[in-house]
Amino acid sequence: MIICVFLLLFLVRPFFKGLRAIEGLVWLPALGLLITLGIFPAYGFRPECLPLLLFEFALIILNFPSLAASVASGANNNLSERGTVASFIQIAFFAVVIIPVFVFSPRISLELAPEGVVTRTLRDESRKKDYFMRIYGATDGEQRPLIFLSPPEAGSVFAVDRICASLRDQGFIVISYSRRGFDSPAYEEGKKYYASPARLRSLWRVFRKGTELKKANDRGKYLEAERRADIEFLLPLIMRNRDTGGRAVIPDLAGNVPAGIPVFLAGYGAAGSAMIYAAETPDFAARYKNVKGIIAVESRLWSVYYREVPAAPFVPENAGWFFRFGVGFKSWLQNLKTQKITGVERLPRPRLPVLYIVSDRAFAGDAKSSGNVRSNSYQAVLETMKSSSEPAALAAVEGAGPLDYSDFPLTHPLYPRLFPGAVKAAKPAVPVTDTAGIIGNFARMLLVREAAAQTTAVPENFSQEAAVIVPERRDISAVMLVERSGLPEF
Repeated sequence: MIICVFLLLFLVRPFFKGLRAIEGLVWLPALGLLITLGIFPAYGFRPECLPLLLFEFALIILNFPSLAASVASGANNNLSERGTVASFIQIAFFAVVIIPVFVFSPRISLELAPEGVVTRTLRDESRKKDYFMRIYGATDGEQRPLIFLSPPEAGSVFAVDRICASLRDQGFIVISYSRRGFDSPAYEEGKKYYASPARLRSLWRVFRKGTELKKANDRGKYLEAERRADIEFLLPLIMRNRDTGGRAVIPDLAGNVPAGIPVFLAGYGAAGSAMIYAAETPDFAARYKNVKGIIAVESRLWSVYYREVPAAPFVPENAGWFFRFGVGFKSWLQNLKTQKITGVERLPRPRLPVLYIVSDRAFAGDAKSSGNVRSNSYQAVLETMKSSSEPAALAAVEGAGPLDYSDFPLTHPLYPRLFPGAVKAAKPAVPVTDTAGIIGNFARMLLVREAAAQTTAVPENFSQEAAVIVPERRDISAVMLVERSGLPEF
């Protein structure tokens, strides 16, 4: 708001005689620029402020002669008068650039919610990696289902903090984490939220081109491999309820996570893919018998895509040096071209029920549909879901883009607008509660389904009589698109 006051005083000066006598107005755009620049280290990368930043810089350039004259003369009111038309044009530009700042400003505090959260720091000595754990919800002496939620690479636990808190309020214990040196940003007490534009650009390229270009796909495979290493380190500690120092990960559980406590794995982006790859290994179900299902949110399965390497050109043994040089030069030129993905290799076969939460663009039948995210980005997800021998479901909120299933609609409203869904939703979603509701309702459905399979009928007061507290079903306010295979409604 103070930036608006500074710039307005500068811009409306020609229309008010009283303002012309005030000294120092010539420096207000520079002060506004400094304050705007201070927003980025204080609150992280805010793209909605970039137009305002450019406008302030342009004002300084246009009024540089007045600034130079003020410095030379020592006077602070040496401001050349602008014409009426020029003043109105500048005010119009100011109105255009200031609107995004207010429209896309955060709806909630960017700080992590401290209530009902226990933090832990774990270290993987073999890989020299530090993990910052956040445990949402206490057991209250009751056995509640547990969700191990691995956050997205961009935003990390900051992007799912309210999702985790909402799942806790629904009746789950939720464990999430971030890793220093990998997550952007990595949560650590006393640290500010910083999101690197270069990092975001790299992730954006993987997100946009990971199923089309080899270079972007290789980066996606790297992210999935790193997330799988994280999961393989953290999941055994969570199941034993002991960190590397022997302390309880979940404070209210004295011993191991009991076999009767159901565990669900939820992962965003590369983490969801990594969980699916891990669940197809033969020993996974035997090692983690109380893991009941997986929720993969916007997980594109980059590791199943490949590029067919062309065969090396034939060079006769008696070929001369000029011929050999020509063949080598031609191969070198071909390697300079952008290498594209050829197709999909063997699809994963997870041995657990899986819910794939995707943008509604995955339901668009035309692979060439216009928009920021093309439906063929979900080719591997759709084929894996259809070919799965285990129960599976594909779900989307009508009108939801890839970033709508996180806290971003509340903390960074501009990001979801840049990647919208395929259609304009007739009924708007409530970002946090709807996303948490979809995840929680799927987990609840698996609990009720398993109980029904073990008994002839599920009692009406099942959640009170069962050893495990079964969370209540949460209503979803938005319109959902769902495909199911071997699963009831949830």
